[in-house]
Amino acid sequence: MREVGKKLRHLGFAGVFMLAASGASAQLQAFSTGQRNLACGSPASIGDGWPTATPESVGLDGPRLCTIAARLKEIQANVHAVVVVRHGKLVFEQYFSGPDERWDVAGQYDYDATTKHDMRSASKSVISLLVGIAIDRKLIASADEPVIKFFPEYAAVKSPGWDQVTLRHLLTMSSGMQWDENRAWNDPSNDEPHLGSESDPIRYILSKPIAKPPDSLWTYNGGGTDLLGNILERVSGKPLEAFAREILFEPLGLPISSGRIIQ
Repeated sequence: MREVGKKLRHLGFAGVFMLAASGASAQLQAFSTGQRNLACGSPASIGDGWPTATPESVGLDGPRLCTIAARLKEIQANVHAVVVVRHGKLVFEQYFSGPDERWDVAGQYDYDATTKHDMRSASKSVISLLVGIAIDRKLIASADEPVIKFFPEYAAVKSPGWDQVTLRHLLTMSSGMQWDENRAWNDPSNDEPHLGSESDPIRYILSKPIAKPPDSLWTYNGGGTDLLGNILERVSGKPLEAFAREILFEPLGLPISSGRIIQ
């Protein structure tokens, strides 16, 4: 499950210094290029709902913020954006060029305030938040609800062992499901691409064997997150994007004006 299409600047939470980064190699080739603002870190007004201000107007040290790029270059950090929001105002942003993988296509990319960014597994944390809110609102009884309860139409195709798998197991990636995302993207045995290529990804996931007892093994698993997203749609009666916008992003004051959550 991936969240694709949000502007990088939408990652800013009030008072929090946010880094939008991708990849573990941290080999930044052109850190000093790709910056779109003539003044260091000066936010551009692009009509996306963010009020802008200077760092000094909210009690921050602008010149010190301007040293971030040099420090990141020194440690060869593969950071695509630095966005600072304080007191509800966008006060600093810098964007860079660097290596990235977009839907597992590696390359060198330039970034700015309007660049769409493959958020990859950041969305897993969003799904966890949404499940917690759904439980708080009594849309879901608890995290210990059995997964298969929400998919009665797939009872005939589920593999043995699924009756013991709960939402908690999916949230902690400890379902014991046979799942492998560690292969090359074009390897047919890599389960992740099937989430986008299968005509019925839910059937694909629920037909996967439960190879180990739940809670006995941790395996990185996007399929479980896919199931959780579908469950949220079922209990809310809304598309996942609309549900997330209504109960999470809008209450936080995040002006999410573009992008969608793709299962």
